[in-house]
Amino acid sequence: MGDASYSRQPDRWKVRDLELAAFALAMPVLLVSFGFFLMANTWLRLPLAQVQTWMFVMLVFTDQANVYLVCERRYFWKSAPSMWMVVIGTLADVVIVSILATLGILMEAIPVWMVAATLLVVLVYIPLADW
Repeated sequence: MGDASYSRQPDRWKVRDLELAAFALAMPVLLVSFGFFLMANTWLRLPLAQVQTWMFVMLVFTDQANVYLVCERRYFWKSAPSMWMVVIGTLADVVIVSILATLGILMEAIPVWMVAATLLVVLVYIPLADW
């Protein structure tokens, strides 16, 4: 193995660009989060424990989506991730969290339709956030 390379000059981070990118990724998730929270409290009138479970599911699903958004500078569908990332990283995470949430393991149970609706919203969210 070779030695690690180094720069003769210190690296200069473009902090402003990083802040703008973080803001651009955070705002759609924040809007989706507020939408879910308002729906849970206003329309569905869920108990707090179920609101917490639903928000947890939504955050896990949107975080998985954000992994695909930040891995590609162009549109997320322009490059195929490794099969291990898709199968183990994403599908396993979504399936495990869905099972835990619908069976009420380590959290208050929520109906399957809520998990399915969350997945559908996130599938719509990905291309909109990538835009």
